[in-house]
Amino acid sequence: MRIDWENQRYALHEPASRDAVNSLRAYAPNVSAEYFEFLERSNGGEGFLGISPGYFMLWRAEEVATFSAEYEISEYLPEYIAVGSSGGGDLFVLPISGRSEGIFMVPAIGMELEYVRLVAKNISTFEEAFGGEWQ
Repeated sequence: MRIDWENQRYALHEPASRDAVNSLRAYAPNVSAEYFEFLERSNGGEGFLGISPGYFMLWRAEEVATFSAEYEISEYLPEYIAVGSSGGGDLFVLPISGRSEGIFMVPAIGMELEYVRLVAKNISTFEEAFGGEWQ
């Protein structure tokens, strides 16, 4: 991925491989189907975000399980999986229960359920904010 910040405000990776998506789906089968569809279009990326927190870094499908384990998500937020960060101390998380949709944010330090907050009601809404300017 090459980012030319003068001409674009975000960049996305090439689509994830079928094996990577299937492996992640096996790891977190109840994550929103919309997230897996996103990975089939783009295997993560980064850039400015027109909603809080103003910047996103979405991990590649191959990194999600590893980084979620490193951040001990299953210990602190067992109903979520981490899929990226804000680049400034917050993690983007998705519910793994299948009961709700949306992409949420939580501080990486002091990670507790009470601090989880909704960023976008679904992946499509989150994508629409890519490249935007947050005030």
